[in-house]
Amino acid sequence: MIVFVCVLSAVVYVLARYLPRKQIANWLDAHGYAQSAALLRPAKGGGGCHSGDDGGCSSCGSCASAEAPKREAVAGNEHPLHFHPKR
Repeated sequence: MIVFVCVLSAVVYVLARYLPRKQIANWLDAHGYAQSAALLRPAKGGGGCHSGDDGGCSSCGSCASAEAPKREAVAGNEHPLHFHPKR
């Protein structure tokens, strides 16, 4: 019984970690667990930056407009790597 509980918890962890919530919700809905599926789906109209739904970052534009900071190379600050083969 203890081994069964450990294996079942590992399976649940892997599914929750690597399957997107949308796929889990669709599977639950197809197997008759509509209330549990509704808990996994995001609320309608509640988008925001990095929310993953259709109205996400494209609506506000603040995430897409941010540019990555440019790194300025300072002379003498960078050192090349030298690899020597094993003898």
